[in-house]
Amino acid sequence: MAVEMVLTRREWLTGLALPAAGMAARAGSQGGVEIGVQSFSFKDLPFDAMLDACERAGIRSLEIWSGHIERPWAERGRPGGRERLRQWRIAEGPFACARAREELARRNLRLNAFNLSIRNEFTDEEIDAAFRMAQAFGTDILTTSSNVSTAARIDPFAKERKVRVGFHNHARIHEDEFATPEDFAKATEGYSEWLGVNLDVGHYHAAGFDCVEFLRRNHARTWALHMKDRRSQDGPKVAFGAGDAPLAAVMTILRDEGWPIPANIEMAYPTGDPVAEVAAGRRYLERALARAT
Repeated sequence: MAVEMVLTRREWLTGLALPAAGMAARAGSQGGVEIGVQSFSFKDLPFDAMLDACERAGIRSLEIWSGHIERPWAERGRPGGRERLRQWRIAEGPFACARAREELARRNLRLNAFNLSIRNEFTDEEIDAAFRMAQAFGTDILTTSSNVSTAARIDPFAKERKVRVGFHNHARIHEDEFATPEDFAKATEGYSEWLGVNLDVGHYHAAGFDCVEFLRRNHARTWALHMKDRRSQDGPKVAFGAGDAPLAAVMTILRDEGWPIPANIEMAYPTGDPVAEVAAGRRYLERALARAT
């Protein structure tokens, strides 16, 4: 079946020989599926350099990690740094996001989601600031690696601000953290329709769960995907095509069902050239769509 198709690393590496001309024009929507990048893939770069990297990788659609906006104020390792970051988010964060939005518009780049992880230690003011930052960016999707129990505090802000929240999962199963289908259910059932899922395909697969089946059941509450390759049984993060995560199957079902869920590449393994790896990941996903029939 098409949904079981997997591209080998050799198959997608042949795509690296494609001419660079017109790369940006081909990025974005492919076969009706929006291919983007989580800017954490370029976590070591400042904001403008990160945007340059996205463009060089042929990506026009982004999920922006808050660290790219907060870099000068993210002093978490210094005394008082966490509180300074909190106060900066509340007082200045939305203005910084509005300025960043102008740069995205100048470059004709699309923001498909804003990512800021709301944890239990957040004050109500800081939670609200996260939503105001998303609004200042002009997006109605906020992705977050939250505690499961934080959903009850997040929901009122999501309803008030009319911003959809996508809870992000990891592979290791811990109390009050997102990893299992039950964790997602706890954080969405009984709450408003503004709470949903940012499914990390690689992590969900590595935790032993079926990504395609999850999407069949929950696509209406899934706002965005993180596309990374991993090996099963909590195996390592690897280059696209070197693991066994069902990336091609996920792309196929997005295309065939017409679900409007951005597929954001998240390059999370060590590499000396993240631009080349993100570009290779993009080609992998494009080739998966081209081969899936």
